[in-house]
Amino acid sequence: MNNISILISSCSKYRDTWKPFIFFMRKYWSECTLSIYLGANGEKYLDMVPEGVQYICTGPDESWSKNLADYLDQIDTKYVLLFLDDFLLTAKPNIEMLERGLELAELYDAPYVRLNANPGPDVVIDENFGTINKYSEYRATLDIAIWDKYFLQQLCAYDFDPWRFERYAGIVDQSLSKVFISANEKYFPRIHFIEKGKYFPMVPDYFREEGFVWANEGHREIMKSDGPGNTRSVSSKGSIKNLLGEILPPYIVFLIKRMKLMLRML
Repeated sequence: MNNISILISSCSKYRDTWKPFIFFMRKYWSECTLSIYLGANGEKYLDMVPEGVQYICTGPDESWSKNLADYLDQIDTKYVLLFLDDFLLTAKPNIEMLERGLELAELYDAPYVRLNANPGPDVVIDENFGTINKYSEYRATLDIAIWDKYFLQQLCAYDFDPWRFERYAGIVDQSLSKVFISANEKYFPRIHFIEKGKYFPMVPDYFREEGFVWANEGHREIMKSDGPGNTRSVSSKGSIKNLLGEILPPYIVFLIKRMKLMLRML
């Protein structure tokens, strides 16, 4: 696999994620021989970069997409295995499926192969992968995936934040002419341990159980647990949006999203 590198997309404000990320990657993927790049624009923190990781810091922390474009400029491989900095591997990844994903990327000229079924495919290719319908909600998510580096750079030109990227990146003009692929299982098991800038309540205990010595070097706040029987409130706007997504045909939802995208670009 000499045509793919690992890219951890981060920034200096999230420097406290770097050590736990690499700890869990080396714990569950100890035999990894791919080059690992840590993209982190903003202030330089060389002393916090884990050993064996190639550090990319090209300038100020401008925006999520502009940062990602900067990082990709520094990588020579055709493909990148993209990780967000707040993902932690929780079990050994299926490297055979990573290799199969690369084969399918070449075979179908697919710029995107999602390695976790989050969500899964619409049309079967084989027992492990399938294609994603162009009308599918979240056609391109930021779960762990193989990306064609040049194609991902094109998407960065839209300057989406991560949330808009997941909503719109799969339906821009460049994407609609391409085949997008997803696994039908979770081949790179992971958890997400930060939300809205705060650690999930389970993080300290989880790190302790997994053997990671944690100092909370970013002094990041830990969310308060809701406690048993409590639920988070859901906004009426979010409820209506979810309800419409369930009622309307996928093609109509697709057209609405395309219209919103075009209005945003005016």
